[in-house]
Amino acid sequence: VDSVALREAVINAIVHNDYSSEVPPLFEIFSDRIVITSYGGLIEGLSEEEFFGCCSKPRNRELMRVFKDVGLVEQLGSGMERILAAYDKSIFEFSKNFMKVTFKYDKKAAIKSGDKKAAIKSGDKRSSKKYEEQRAAVIAYIAENKSVKSEELIDVLGVKISRVKVILSRMVDEKIIVAEGGNRNRVYKMYEQ
Repeated sequence: VDSVALREAVINAIVHNDYSSEVPPLFEIFSDRIVITSYGGLIEGLSEEEFFGCCSKPRNRELMRVFKDVGLVEQLGSGMERILAAYDKSIFEFSKNFMKVTFKYDKKAAIKSGDKKAAIKSGDKRSSKKYEEQRAAVIAYIAENKSVKSEELIDVLGVKISRVKVILSRMVDEKIIVAEGGNRNRVYKMYEQ
């Protein structure tokens, strides 16, 4: 299971759960999958298309603010961008009152790798390979230039700024690079231990 996508799905379930009926989010771990269920379904006024387009409408503004203050949330919609960078839409299931996200394990790949504890994602392998190529390009660019601003990578990677931010955020989470400075002056450098 992709750890960045799983982390974002957990945060989304907590922040966007409808607590008015006193039903908390549910996190289930099975031998072949992890299922995250949040109560409330899609927020009224937000279509599935808008949801998958990374539009966000916070259900719990104060909870969202707290998560943002402690650095667990960057901006509205960024969590979905990270999930969709690793998986396709089929992992989501909507009903009137609930939303489920299912992350399946690829047991054969885990056993083949020799790591019995590994939970390797069964999502789109091409997406994973594409990220590896993009990550390598970012590393090469930073090695040449010492640091990089996100806007510079639009041409380098040939993707939109939203995808650039997903890649950079994932690399920060993986401790490959570090972010320095505020939003407008933020630069990314190689992580040094």
